[in-house]
Amino acid sequence: MQWQRYSRGFRLIILVGLLVGQPVAWGQQPKSGGTLTVGLAADIAHFDVFHAIGYESYWALKNIHSGLVRVDPQGNIIPDMATSWDIKDEGRTYIFHLHKGITFHDGTPADAAAIKWNIEYILDPANTVDTRVFFRPIAAVDVLDDATLQIRLQEPSADFLMVLGGYYMGFLVASPTAVQQWGKDYKFHPVGAGPFKFVEWTPGQQAILEKNEHYFKPGLPYLDRIMLKTMKDATTRIGAVRTGELAFATWIPLEMVRVLERVPGVQVVTSPMYNVWDLRFNAARPPFDDLRVRQAVAGYGLDRQEILKLGFFGYGQPSLSMLTPGMPGYNSLMERYPYDPQKAKALLQEAGYGPGHPLTFTFLSPTIEPAFTNVPTLLKAQLARLGAQMKIEMLDKVTWMDRFVRQHDFEVTMGNITAFAPGAMAQFLETTSPLNLARHSDTKVDELFQQWRTTAEPTAHAQATERLQDYLADKLYLVGLANTPFFHGVRDSVKGYTFVDKLHLYFEAAWLER
Repeated sequence: MQWQRYSRGFRLIILVGLLVGQPVAWGQQPKSGGTLTVGLAADIAHFDVFHAIGYESYWALKNIHSGLVRVDPQGNIIPDMATSWDIKDEGRTYIFHLHKGITFHDGTPADAAAIKWNIEYILDPANTVDTRVFFRPIAAVDVLDDATLQIRLQEPSADFLMVLGGYYMGFLVASPTAVQQWGKDYKFHPVGAGPFKFVEWTPGQQAILEKNEHYFKPGLPYLDRIMLKTMKDATTRIGAVRTGELAFATWIPLEMVRVLERVPGVQVVTSPMYNVWDLRFNAARPPFDDLRVRQAVAGYGLDRQEILKLGFFGYGQPSLSMLTPGMPGYNSLMERYPYDPQKAKALLQEAGYGPGHPLTFTFLSPTIEPAFTNVPTLLKAQLARLGAQMKIEMLDKVTWMDRFVRQHDFEVTMGNITAFAPGAMAQFLETTSPLNLARHSDTKVDELFQQWRTTAEPTAHAQATERLQDYLADKLYLVGLANTPFFHGVRDSVKGYTFVDKLHLYFEAAWLER
């Protein structure tokens, strides 16, 4: 455990080991039983592991399912369903050795054949799986026996294990029987092999998970039940963890961290920083199909220092890069677009906008936390200095995600991406990905990701990272605003949980001190 002081002057716990939570006293043994109540800042959209959107869905699904491997808070790949693996043929062949006798919650075998079925389901274009872009390097999947799986790649990959463990939700394995039985309704009936079983979901209120008595890791989980309760209002969520109604309050807004960290019996916890707040433009339609407009709005016309100070309350650092601070090769690229309103005005004039024909557009934003209101408000004021007119439309998070992710009905929005390596961004930026957020058609982006993915020699790989990072900054389809820490509020009685920034939250080894 280590203590870290942020610029706001408060102290909080940042734990960078496998247990990101309150340290366990010497000789203290985990206790079995009890119900963990967790407060979510937004509704769970659904439980379809192949099309999940929203961190709340990710957190639930990671505790219902298991995968071949997973990632720890330092970005290291560690075993999960696989106990070990061999890499052969200069990185073209991976052989995974599985725990024997794993079963899904429906009693069917979670063996090598089931894992092969999941990979082939992802690879089938007809299923439009969001993560297919990550799995395209796979040439073949072979079942060597019930507990041994071989995956052959078309060419060596610099990030294949991270694809399986750290990108998006990682590769989570669903019951083939359940997926085929429920079809499109599988999103209401998830079946995995993870530490907790799905019991019920009342949309907008709560989801209940119960202990998997047949979990393949001996002695785990400790908890009997997890209740995931939707509490959209941050003040309500914080009040509930103060009183003990909640044991774990997720997503503490930055401006409320100092208040909560003074509450006896509650810890405000964070982890290593792997996230980027970003602007997302719809580059498939006016006005942001014009690079000059994107450069004016997200480059020279944007005062990131002011946004960090007022929008994110001084936490973290401004950044233009779409990479995150935890990634090798990260560079904020702040020098690429220094704040220059006059240059921004000139670009808008060149694109045909001016006093008689002002740039007008709508900024779509969710209501999940104040930053999603504060930042657009600041952006609106900054762009007004350029003569631009920006309208802000606030939506419930689930509605917002559907509107811009699935319907592509937006001009510009903002979001936050957590990632361990540049390859994770391919899902949001490659032209062939269902989650090509900018809706752009620039295949040069695909080529750069492919070069990065298939370059293993360290110096050449670093150069591929730099080329990718620079090109994304040039084109501004998605562009960074800032990198900030992420916080949960947790009662002292909660032990053993693991989380990494926004992306991963595991209760497999969590327990309650009573």
